[in-house]
Amino acid sequence: MHHSFVACAIALTGACASSWASDEQAQWLRQHAAPLAGFEAGAAFDDLEAFGTLVGDARVVALGECTHGSREVFQMKHRLVEYLAKEQGFTIFSIEANMPECRPINDYVHGAAGNVVELIRQMYFWTWSTESVRDMVEWMRMFNAEEKTRGTERSIDFTGMDMQVPDFAMRNVLAFLEAHDTEEHARVRATYERALSAGGKSKEYAATANALPVDDVRGHRVTYSGQIKTSVLVGGHAGLWMRIDGPDGPSLGFENMNTTGPRGDTEWTSYEIALDVPEEAVGVVVGLIVTGRGDAWFDDLSIRVGMTAYEPEGWEPSFETGPGVFTLPTLRTYELSVTDNESAVGEKSLFVHHMPLADGSMTAVQARDACAEVSERLRKQRGSLAEAAGAEACERMLRDAEVVRMCMASRADSTYTVRDRSMAENVLWMLERNPEARIVLWAHSGHNAKGDGRMGNTLHEALGEDYISVAFATGGGTYTAAKSGEGIGEHPLMEPPVGSYDEAFAEVGHDLFLLDLREAEKGSPGSGWFHEATPWRAIGAIATENQYFNLALREWHDAVIWIGKTTASKPLR
Repeated sequence: MHHSFVACAIALTGACASSWASDEQAQWLRQHAAPLAGFEAGAAFDDLEAFGTLVGDARVVALGECTHGSREVFQMKHRLVEYLAKEQGFTIFSIEANMPECRPINDYVHGAAGNVVELIRQMYFWTWSTESVRDMVEWMRMFNAEEKTRGTERSIDFTGMDMQVPDFAMRNVLAFLEAHDTEEHARVRATYERALSAGGKSKEYAATANALPVDDVRGHRVTYSGQIKTSVLVGGHAGLWMRIDGPDGPSLGFENMNTTGPRGDTEWTSYEIALDVPEEAVGVVVGLIVTGRGDAWFDDLSIRVGMTAYEPEGWEPSFETGPGVFTLPTLRTYELSVTDNESAVGEKSLFVHHMPLADGSMTAVQARDACAEVSERLRKQRGSLAEAAGAEACERMLRDAEVVRMCMASRADSTYTVRDRSMAENVLWMLERNPEARIVLWAHSGHNAKGDGRMGNTLHEALGEDYISVAFATGGGTYTAAKSGEGIGEHPLMEPPVGSYDEAFAEVGHDLFLLDLREAEKGSPGSGWFHEATPWRAIGAIATENQYFNLALREWHDAVIWIGKTTASKPLR
């Protein structure tokens, strides 16, 4: 459930730098790399002047990570949290974990009794059940207690910005309503029970899937095009889709027109998607997809391999003689047929029709919509509910209802953009509720990035220069991750490939440094390559040998912290 997005979502196309080692690049790196004294928390802050300059007056500083299981990265982030709280006045810490489940930890850091290990495990994710996170939580508790003893108003809150599990949020909403509005409680409880029974893995969509002979397309750019028309397509989209499979499971490329496909009522329109197929690809799958409720027609399909037209065996691009290879699995909510009532070319087209369920059960899309209606209805009652329970309790309940909505939205559409947008909305909500606050975020660099669809992009668009994203990089060592059939364990980091950012960082001459990327200029001989697609390590919670992906580092992040060698995070016992 958690973080498998990284291997497929960060894979980008583009030319890689062949080598970093020009004199101009080496000189720029060595001039701009600011050495850091160490990653251990509790140390003096004398070496963090460059980091303070980077932060400036920003309201949100996001601390990323190159894997979800690197001990020294976690320790460095802990050290930076201490600095931001003590020297920069940051008052809120927010981690990539469920918002409601983090509240008991916040109570703990403000002095409440509790077992810190159990509280951390209550966040669900093994990635945070580490000695490093425990040490940081204990430091927050000590910091808040010391500031209270001194009589200052300084403190730091522990919060979460994620929304992947609805259980706590649902219980909180229902407990609130049971105490303050029994009639609404009955309605919401019925909705939530049906929403949970819908299940997250049976989202409402139809998709055809056909594999292309990989030997025919390996090393080429595959372009897939066609014409699409939709009618009253609500809660989803229609589109072409393509996936490139890697040798060890993770996708090397994926596109399904989630953000560009037609919705609602549209006339026949031409669409096109394209992906580069790497030499290491073991499979390429193409198909058609319809999500949500409504109808869609497809016609005039074509594939090009490079500049050459390509027609796989069984392909029927105009559907004049039947559906060809285009079929659907048995689904209760969709049917596929060839129709002569609509066409873009010729006389026929492929028709995908949505059929509402008749038995009263709820699909994932219906669950999303129903929970959105609950959230909206409760917002309309804000005044009376706040009067009954107090404004703060009411706002917390309303946010939990939003967390439920967000979770169900991510189950109905599992693309990373839904989750990232939701996390950004939660961060912006915290800022709105705390207009004087400054927030430090802890999440994977892929979430913090300013790339399209990322949490960081939404925050950057909303906050501008008040949002700073700091990525982390390492040259080697080990990391903790999950592996199918083996569980959670320690795995090796591959050596940086030739031409990668990490290869360059390893030659700077410092085992630990901060690099402010905001001074990297497009087209510059020394720093222009930070604006160009270059190999960059990105691993989530799943062990993988496909550890490097192409991205333009400056386009995604404001700075990077380099740690020459890292070791696997240490789990809580």
